[in-house]
Amino acid sequence: DKTSFVPMYAGEYNVEYACSDYNLTVKKSYTLSVEKNDTPVFLSEANLPKYFIVGKEYTLPSVEAYQFASGNPASVTPVITVKNGNGKEQRLNGYAFTADKEGTLTFTYTIACGENKQKKTYTAQAVNVGEVGTTFDITKYFYASNAMLTAEAKFITIATETEGAGVEFINSLSSNYFSIKLSTKQLTTNFNAINMYLKDSEDESVAIKITYANPGKADSYLAINDGDPQLTKNAESSVQLITYDDSTKQIGFNGNIAINCPRKFTGFPSGMIDFSLEFVGVTGRSEVDVYGINNQVIGKTQGDFFAPEIWFNASSQNVFGVKSLIELAEVEYADVLDFDTTLYINVSSPTQEYVVSESGYTLQNYTGDIANCTFRATEYGNYLVRFVAEDSSGNSKVYAYSIIVKEILPPTVVLENKPPKSVKVGEAFTVSNVIINDDVSAPENCTVSVTLLGPLGDATLLTLGKTYNLQMQGTYYLCYLVMDEAGNMTMLKHKIIVE
Repeated sequence: DKTSFVPMYAGEYNVEYACSDYNLTVKKSYTLSVEKNDTPVFLSEANLPKYFIVGKEYTLPSVEAYQFASGNPASVTPVITVKNGNGKEQRLNGYAFTADKEGTLTFTYTIACGENKQKKTYTAQAVNVGEVGTTFDITKYFYASNAMLTAEAKFITIATETEGAGVEFINSLSSNYFSIKLSTKQLTTNFNAINMYLKDSEDESVAIKITYANPGKADSYLAINDGDPQLTKNAESSVQLITYDDSTKQIGFNGNIAINCPRKFTGFPSGMIDFSLEFVGVTGRSEVDVYGINNQVIGKTQGDFFAPEIWFNASSQNVFGVKSLIELAEVEYADVLDFDTTLYINVSSPTQEYVVSESGYTLQNYTGDIANCTFRATEYGNYLVRFVAEDSSGNSKVYAYSIIVKEILPPTVVLENKPPKSVKVGEAFTVSNVIINDDVSAPENCTVSVTLLGPLGDATLLTLGKTYNLQMQGTYYLCYLVMDEAGNMTMLKHKIIVE
């Protein structure tokens, strides 16, 4: 097999090939000489959004880049410049960028080692969706190619007379669960099918193509990646619901048909998808009405009034012991119209105090990495975890769950004096007192019972510190049972032979 690698240090590399059968191994090798390099090198691409909403601040992605002038790798920070459609160019200070007008954007990442420079160039579109309450235009969230869009009270209409025309939604969407509500009209269904594409936002090669053919007719059907058609039998001109469920890897239709994605498809690795729609077989005026995407109603509106969605990956364990190290369950969140959604993480203890994580962060409206939220349970009772996803318009959704912390560890028990292994008939022995150590319960609040099991199966309750005489030969068992306030028990069992 052919392989490749990037040498990160100057020097001699030995490359060896080995071929083995059931009996012998044959090897061949050669030496590769790697010299210092004063030309900087990009080792990754900048995964820029395709679209930027005018007036919204974005954090541009960085790239992995190095220079090797000394023979060792030295990280290089790129200089980023942006040119708008009018040719005006600006140099960014860091990675923050806000588009100020609509049009094509050209981003240039430049790395340097002395006078030697390397560049990577990317293009994107700046889209002006207007101002909330005044000029807001929801149709601008659909970037059109040879199509016209108009907004009605409860839907938008995508219209065309051109083969292959379509739209692309300008924001990336969560891949956890995708849905679109749409309908067609008999007089403007002058096309054969709609192709809808779900593509991973970071790797377009990971994609699903959903074909909805003969829409609004009795013989309409769905097909995935040009596979076998599945009849939908929907009523004409009714609103259809088409979904993708990442947990099942199925495409759904109106909640009563589910089609499996191809076996090789394992989901969208980035967790986000880009959505687009195109018309196929256009022979005249063709229209599709879109009523909703995910939880967002698509219709004439003055702004974003819908809260983000939260997907919670519930843990099978929500009961822990005192002193346990607890990781928060994974949570994902996204908003349809607003890319700039913030997750606030709050964890409060049974005494209503905000918890401090093992990483030293107070978990009160914490907005950092959830990996930094692992904490140690120092009290028993109910801890409350609250996730609040909020978009830049102030719409928010809350998801909360409880973590129950119990005293689940039994007390440790040590006898002050070891009981005898054997005694003579009639010989006195004393029931040893116990030393108790428990995470929560004080020793005096623990219950101690001592039982003597005789050779005939009889049981006698004994008292700590009291002396007893055994009057029958045989094997006895002295049993100590210690229980803390939470009901956790420890038993010690000691055998005494009476001769």
